[in-house]
Amino acid sequence: MKLVSEEVAKLAKEHGFDITTIHSFYLGEGVYIPRPSRSQLVDWFREEKNILIKIDVENNTGDVWSYELTNILMDELNNLDYYSSDDCAGFKTYDRALNAAIKESFKYLKNEK
Repeated sequence: MKLVSEEVAKLAKEHGFDITTIHSFYLGEGVYIPRPSRSQLVDWFREEKNILIKIDVENNTGDVWSYELTNILMDELNNLDYYSSDDCAGFKTYDRALNAAIKESFKYLKNEK
């Protein structure tokens, strides 16, 4: 199980992540924030924020990865709303692509407000 960084845990808390987790960060003065696994956070994005995170390999050798974010709520034309960033491709590992996708998902949420 891979856990998110403190930076990501703070972003999750700011955006309403309130699921009980085994791990947490201590911020001082008796304040703790949940430290979810990346899997928990990906599930939360899908189930609570309607954002599907998809990680794909870009080539046959498996050494270049990309991500795609999809708002899974249908619009009035029954089309899925895809969100992409100029920086969504060219990652050397799956983990780097997933970490970038999670951070970009928070940017998407911030822009939706």
